[in-house]
Amino acid sequence: MDSFLNYNWWTLGNDANIIFWEDEWLFPITLKSLYPKIHQLTWSINGLVNSQCAHSTGIWNWGIIARRAINQSIANSKNNLLQDLNTGTIDNTSSDTPVWLLTKDGNYLVRSFYDSLIIEESLPLCLISFGTP
Repeated sequence: MDSFLNYNWWTLGNDANIIFWEDEWLFPITLKSLYPKIHQLTWSINGLVNSQCAHSTGIWNWGIIARRAINQSIANSKNNLLQDLNTGTIDNTSSDTPVWLLTKDGNYLVRSFYDSLIIEESLPLCLISFGTP
């Protein structure tokens, strides 16, 4: 299952299906991986994107709330996260859409996933001899 999820990305729309920290939607890596210290300190570690922000008239207000006081290093990291969030484009008139990374058009094809598994499986074999040759 992990292998399948490695090839899936989300395009943010109405923010109703994407898990803020766990899904790859802003970058091809999770925000949990990019900002692990902030993730550990937030109240909503499994929440959807819409639990982390409020939007009206095209303006997104991100509210990343920590469970305790944070030091300057984590505050700087939080500011970097907020800058990253503000660089993303969000179309809240459409649905959140999964994008398949193994095809040019982003649509899932069984063959593309099958081919990726074959490539993963074709690692060189190491032959080990027991006893005398």
